[in-house]
Parts: sequence; C-alpha cells; structure tokens
Amino acid sequence: MPQLKEILEKENQRDSLEQCAVIHLFKEGTFYRAYEWSAWLSVCYFTELKVTRRLLKGGEDIVFVGFPLTNLERYTPANSNVKPYGDACVDLLLSFPVFPSDASIESLQSSFANWKQSQPLTEASKKKQQEEKAIADRNTHPRLTDVMLRILSYPVEQHSPMECFEADWENNLEVLCDEPYTRTYFPKPSTCFIITDPKKREVFAADFRDRIVHHLYYNYTHTLYERTFIADSYSCIKGRGTHYGIERLQKHIRKESQGYTVPCYAMSILMFWINT
Repeated sequence: MPQLKEILEKENQRDSLEQCAVIHLFKEGTFYRAYEWSAWLSVCYFTELKVTRRLLKGGEDIVFVGFPLTNLERYTPANSNVKPYGDACVDLLLSFPVFPSDASIESLQSSFANWKQSQPLTEASKKKQQEEKAIADRNTHPRLTDVMLRILSYPVEQHSPMECFEADWENNLEVLCDEPYTRTYFPKPSTCFIITDPKKREVFAADFRDRIVHHLYYNYTHTLYERTFIADSYSCIKGRGTHYGIERLQKHIRKESQGYTVPCYAMSILMFWINT
C-alpha cells in the first residue's frame, strides 16, 4: 500500500487537461480509495460516493472516497480504460471529453478547492481542530492591542469599583497588559466583609484589577477545563444556571426515590463555605 506522501505527490501531478481527467485508485486492504483530485473527479462527474474529509498532522486536510475492490467495474465510468499502475494502484483513463471546452487547469483547480472546502470535517477532526486551536491560543503571545481590546470589552460600567480603577485608567491598563506576560503579576489583597442574606457569611472580594485578569484568564481557559467536568458542575458555566441545577436535582431525586416511592435524602457538606 503506498504511503500517503506518495499518493499526494501523484495526485499533484496535474500539468495538463489529459492528466486532470485521470482517476487514481489506490488499494487499501479490501477497498479502493481515491484521494483529493481523484475523489472530486469521481463524485462530481460520475457517481455518488460518501466523501470523508479529515485533518492530518500539521493542520493540513485531505478528502477521499472509497469502495470495495470487487465493485471496480460498477464504479468505472463507461468508455474509460482501466490501467494498472504497479501492484497497488489502478488508473481510470477517461477517453471522452470530461470538462467544458473552455476549461483551464486554473479554473478546475479553483473548482476543486471550493468543493473540498465545502465538505464537512469528520467529528474526530473537528475535535482535533478545536483542541489545536485552543492550544495555539493558549501558547500564542497576544499583541498588546488585542489584550487592550479584551480588557476594554469587559463590562466595567456594571461595577462600582471601576471608579477607583479609572482614576488613572491609561497607566493601569498598560501595566495590567504587561504584568501577566512578563510574569510580574501578583494579585492584590482581597476585601473581606460580612453578608447576612440569605445567611451570615464571610466574603472575600478580589481587587477590581484582579477581577479583570480573572475574566481574561477565564476567556482563554474555560473551554479546556469545562469539557472535563461532570454534568453536575454549574458554577460560571454558560447554560448551567439555577434552573438547570434545579431540573438536574429533580431528575436525580426521581431516579433515586424510584419515582417518589422510597425515601431519598439530599446531602450538604458541612463547613464547605467559610461561615461565621
């Protein structure tokens, strides 16, 4: 079986319209597969086959179609010649006009590229693409202007501590942009106070500049962590608010109580929060 590199090199050898009208089929186990240009030629001009588009290492993508070896005659276009090319490849030489008379290699290449991009990625490739993008976003040093826009887009007008931060906002923002990436950022002391509604509790509120950093960090990392959480994690997760939590609790109670027919008890962790 040819290596993928050899297959792609063969597919890229399309220097004339005659070469563009050749379908390369490669034996892989009990199947023939047509890659890239050959896949496009097969699907668009001859027969309907399921198209697969997936990512390769390095971010490149490929498309291919396939059918069993025993069905070669069925998927061979009429008036075409079957020419073996070594032990692992068969060429279908099309002996009739395939493309319009005014077609050029450049226009065909453009049609192929548009068709390829219109094919959906496999679910595994989509997941891989998202993971690679998340890693790239995490490892790429953002430009100062990008960081500034992220910070300025934070809805500070909804929080009264902004007045303290805005007293010298230009200098504060400039310093805040540099500190996380020069590893000189340190949180300021939190403000401690007592609330009594719904019950008496000690609360530590982060400094306003630290809250901006928290949101910036959250925007970069939450997709990496949330996918590892169980379905009953709710805090700061979009779409998992109070109503969602209540519905999940009711579902668990119905399940554990066997439809409210046996006793079921809810558990609370003592001293989970710092209370007075």
